[in-house]
Amino acid sequence: LRALRAAGALDRPVEVELAAGARSLAAPWTFTADDSGTADAPVTWRAPEGEEVVLSGGLEIEGWSVSDDGWTVTLPEGTPPPAHLWVDGARRVRAHEPDEGWFTTAETPGDYGSLIYAEGDVDPSWDLSAALVHVVHDAFGAWETSLLPVGDHDPSRRTLTLAGSSMWGQQAGNRWTLENVPEALDEPGEWFYDDVTRTLR
Repeated sequence: LRALRAAGALDRPVEVELAAGARSLAAPWTFTADDSGTADAPVTWRAPEGEEVVLSGGLEIEGWSVSDDGWTVTLPEGTPPPAHLWVDGARRVRAHEPDEGWFTTAETPGDYGSLIYAEGDVDPSWDLSAALVHVVHDAFGAWETSLLPVGDHDPSRRTLTLAGSSMWGQQAGNRWTLENVPEALDEPGEWFYDDVTRTLR
């Protein structure tokens, strides 16, 4: 189609029918303005009538082992860390605390790179080496969330130092959860990923 357009031979509407079924893409499928046609010769991309086309950037995970502790698999070297996990068409939730609702930031720190939590929110014995803080910046009405790795934990100051920052900071009253903590793997369907061993549980 691009070659036809470049040659000036694309002078009527065109429909591109994608074959039905699911396909995993190893790289983004990039469209440009050249792929949409013009007002006189539009290009329509569609599935066959009554069929479904799924183009997925996801990877199918194989090689699971099952034990009393649940399901475990080691991802191949070079596989990107999972951000989402789907099983039989249903999204699974990353292990998190609290199990229901949110924690609330206790104080506004002096810098944007840390979060001060309320007494009892974070157990000092938890392994936070792969943990992520998911915070909703709603103290000033900002409609934004951040997902930031935990860099350090100081239980004596109830402070999480974040390996990253957001433009809004962690203000008192912000809602937040702690994700990807192995000790939080306590509900059916939850998952945890260890990026050092590449183990998904």
